[in-house]
Amino acid sequence: MSVLAFFPWFTLPAPASVGAFRLVPHRVGASLEAQPRLIDALLAQYQEPGGGPVESATLVHVAGRPLIDDPGAAGEAGLFRLGDAVAFAALARRGFFEGGPYLNPDHLTLVVRRFSGTDPRAIQVVARRQDGRRWVAYGAGTFRTTRPPHAPRPPRFELDAGLASALLDGFAAPDGASLQEAVAAFRAAGADGDESPPSHGLLWLASVFERLLEAHGEEEIPAGLASLLDPFVARARVPRRLATLQRLEGSAEPRTPPSSSIVEAWARDLLRARLALGGKRIACYWPPEAHLLIGAHVVPAAVLARLAAAGLRPISEPDRGTLLAVAYLTSLRDPFARRRSLAARNPHLWRRALEVAGRHLARIQLAEVLERAGRAPSPSVHPPR
Repeated sequence: MSVLAFFPWFTLPAPASVGAFRLVPHRVGASLEAQPRLIDALLAQYQEPGGGPVESATLVHVAGRPLIDDPGAAGEAGLFRLGDAVAFAALARRGFFEGGPYLNPDHLTLVVRRFSGTDPRAIQVVARRQDGRRWVAYGAGTFRTTRPPHAPRPPRFELDAGLASALLDGFAAPDGASLQEAVAAFRAAGADGDESPPSHGLLWLASVFERLLEAHGEEEIPAGLASLLDPFVARARVPRRLATLQRLEGSAEPRTPPSSSIVEAWARDLLRARLALGGKRIACYWPPEAHLLIGAHVVPAAVLARLAAAGLRPISEPDRGTLLAVAYLTSLRDPFARRRSLAARNPHLWRRALEVAGRHLARIQLAEVLERAGRAPSPSVHPPR
């Protein structure tokens, strides 16, 4: 029995190492040697929506093993952990409103294909049943898999291999099960297409924070998220959105003290939105679609903070920008809104908030440089604390 692991719907521009794995781009028809022909035969079952075959894919090579060697049950589980790590690292860096390459979880599907015999197109597919898993054999050319129509081939993007490697280390830690469950829930929350309504995504998003924060009750989530992120967002300068949310909390949750930060207020509104989906009459500030968009930025930031706290990945300068922007994005009343000015270079308020966060981070960094140099920054440079 042989096994080939690959990502059929995206192709890295260059090989990348992630933990004990190497991701290698493969172009169909690029070589006439034996193994590339075998790989091309396996990829022939994957096609574009128009019916044409895929032209490239990303192969997974396990260090120290031949490319198509059967890794065994433990090695196969490691491959799927790699799939979760790669998908999260890619989704964490996606851009919204034309701010960069857009990806969704379907782009990042990992296939682990078993095959045997002389024809690699004769395959076995694992089927989950109530009494366990079974491998089901199919003959050559039995069926083809088509790229989902809402997942067109993405433009060139660079995978954050360092983040993916840190996630694999986090999965292997004693408390790694909760991190892996949070990452899997984030993939489910980020699903695109009409088959996955926003209400389902909202439920998954709330589950992300339950697992990521290892909360023993939903009342622990808002304060836990704020405690995790406040060291990075406390110096942000945001509109007075918090006061508005505190007034809403006073009417919706009269027995609970008001939130002390915009991050805590957003998390509490997320939980109220989940209760509303269950039929409870309760006021919410943001609709499910807005929570999903904001959560697509907040979750990666929270994971970066957790990895840093565990000593698995230090916070880099780009990470600081991601973390600081949380306060600005959770302050948007409508994250889908556009500026009214026709002359605006970036009309979307989402991208405007990211720009404001970036400029404020630059002022913070300048103040830090001056402080290290022993010079007191001027009041116009020093950020508020």
